[in-house]
Amino acid sequence: MGKLPIISIANHKGGVGKTTIACNLSAGICRQKKHDGKNYKGLLIDLDPQANTSHTMVKEPQDVTNTIRDALNGVSMQDCVYPTKQKNLYVCPSNIYLFHEEIKMINSPSSALYCQKILDNNKTFLDTFDFVLIDSPPNLGPFMMNAVSCCNHYIVPIQAGGIYSLVGLNLLEDRIKDIQHLTQNDINLLGYVLNEYDARTNASKEMLSQVKHFYGAKVFESVIRRNTNLQQSQTLKKPVFSLDANCNGAIDFTRLANEVIQKIWRKTNDR
Repeated sequence: MGKLPIISIANHKGGVGKTTIACNLSAGICRQKKHDGKNYKGLLIDLDPQANTSHTMVKEPQDVTNTIRDALNGVSMQDCVYPTKQKNLYVCPSNIYLFHEEIKMINSPSSALYCQKILDNNKTFLDTFDFVLIDSPPNLGPFMMNAVSCCNHYIVPIQAGGIYSLVGLNLLEDRIKDIQHLTQNDINLLGYVLNEYDARTNASKEMLSQVKHFYGAKVFESVIRRNTNLQQSQTLKKPVFSLDANCNGAIDFTRLANEVIQKIWRKTNDR
């Protein structure tokens, strides 16, 4: 059995689609089958105090009693995980009170290692999943540091609407290198993914050209097109597959899911 893939969605900019990608990519992977014919089983961890991923994905919000904050304070992760609106996908949710943990992390010499400790302490439970995907907040603070420090793969979303989406990506990469040096973990860039792409606009075309120029093979072939069904699914707080599994948004996330599967599993063996 290979090492559990832990994938973080990371970008310190807001509005680039981290939550959209976290929700729909994880759902898209869980809709695919492994070599043994079974669907992939995933865990989605919400490390953003805004909790948009949790609001979108938790199947029965009234059943939530524990969150990622409780896991950070020693509660078994098994008691902090709930079914989502996508079969085979589970979520460790967040809420606004997670902000209280940020103060502890900032004042701690091991501020980047809290999540790693959770994963280490819950290894037996986590090994019941095929992958873990972590959504992080739009800043370079301790929650994003934790999301990156405990992962072995990360994906960087880029918003296709303006060239300024590329500004600061070097800072992000430098920060991730610092975290990698601190933790001595092997953190692999899975790729940059272009979000809200609109082939009718010169801005999107130029952004795609620039991203491929700067990052080449590090850019996913799949792009997430701007799609009304995808926007509507966000409003309705559900993955796009639950709204229309045949719309462009669902097609794009299926392609992205298969590309991720190819990069992580198909070059080795299924877990």
